[in-house]
Amino acid sequence: MSDGLRCQSRDVFDEVTAAPKQICVPKYVTAIVSRIEDRKDCSAIVKGLDEILPIRNRQKTKGNTFIGSNNGTLDTSYAHLRRIRRNESNKIEESTNGPSLKRPRKNIEGKDVSLEVVLHTKDFIENLNQEEKMRLEKFENLYNLVREERLLPGRPADSKVELEEFNNVWPTIYFHKQSDEHKKEELELSKDEMCSMIRGMNSSITDAKTGRDQYRTWLSETTEFQGPNIDISGAVIINPVDNEVVSTSSHERKVIMKDKSLPIVQIFPDCINPLCTPILLAIQGVSRRERSNAIGLGMSSSEFASGQYLCTGYDLYSTMEPDIYEAMACVHSRFRRVIFGISKEGIGGLGGSGLANAVHSLPGTNHHYRVFKCSNNSENDQNFSKDSIWDQCRKLHRTTSLLSK
Repeated sequence: MSDGLRCQSRDVFDEVTAAPKQICVPKYVTAIVSRIEDRKDCSAIVKGLDEILPIRNRQKTKGNTFIGSNNGTLDTSYAHLRRIRRNESNKIEESTNGPSLKRPRKNIEGKDVSLEVVLHTKDFIENLNQEEKMRLEKFENLYNLVREERLLPGRPADSKVELEEFNNVWPTIYFHKQSDEHKKEELELSKDEMCSMIRGMNSSITDAKTGRDQYRTWLSETTEFQGPNIDISGAVIINPVDNEVVSTSSHERKVIMKDKSLPIVQIFPDCINPLCTPILLAIQGVSRRERSNAIGLGMSSSEFASGQYLCTGYDLYSTMEPDIYEAMACVHSRFRRVIFGISKEGIGGLGGSGLANAVHSLPGTNHHYRVFKCSNNSENDQNFSKDSIWDQCRKLHRTTSLLSK
């Protein structure tokens, strides 16, 4: 890197994610399969079973329900199984009713090729009502289907290795981009991203120090009001496309303090009301910048034609974890990522008050962003100083007495 950064450790940041719901899905389930005696019946058998025992989600017509569908709600948990399997062997397999009257075809290698069909899981079939069981039995007799229990994959494969294992048992449908393996690869941070995030966090540390200097200066110049010692954090908003610093809390605070038209200049900006936090000041700075651009370019210009949200695609860096209402402001602003230094125990909105309250993971919100916190393993972070980023943030917020020194 041109600035001499060494970003070799991947342990500088830990991603904050809500614990996934534990859904017990067995790797294998007992299913009912049957050999197809006549290959010519294959199409009719598949079509009939899709009506009687559907294993894939289908668009229902009005008023139409399916057998075993639990009041019309289809069981789609086995949609990964292919209905038909080609079975190759060196000898003709005999069913429990004796040898088949029709010899199976042979492939180019001279092996016998027969077809097998999966009906459904054993539990699903056993739970059919009497009318449904009679209809299924009639269908089996029509095509000479003989039930056989078989252990089949109970869920889609999580990786290509598991796919190979499953396909040796029964052919399955697999979409790599939907697999856990692919999602993990996609979410892995690159070396350049790690370097950018480290720079962003150090910018937030600098912003916090600047904010504290601003407060000391304000206290020294103010005779009518003496404010309390407040724990000022740093907040920086960066455009990850070009790593441009879009807004900082200290810059917005400086603008407010210089605006003599405001009647609140006698009060330090962070003390005006509970909404004047460093994070919200930084967001306000983006708004101020956008308004300035609008005045210069006009709202009808292509710059504003898309009508995107205020911080769409931006990254927020903060020395302290956002609290719950700040975290929700990040949702409304449409941040791409939020990276913070230390947790805010009890009132943190991104895991500090419990992962169940982590705003970025709430299923009901209309936007989700990724969240990273600095690792407290100082041995793995030697990029900027002998202290880790987490440790620098911890020292910043350890006590408000720092402001009086």
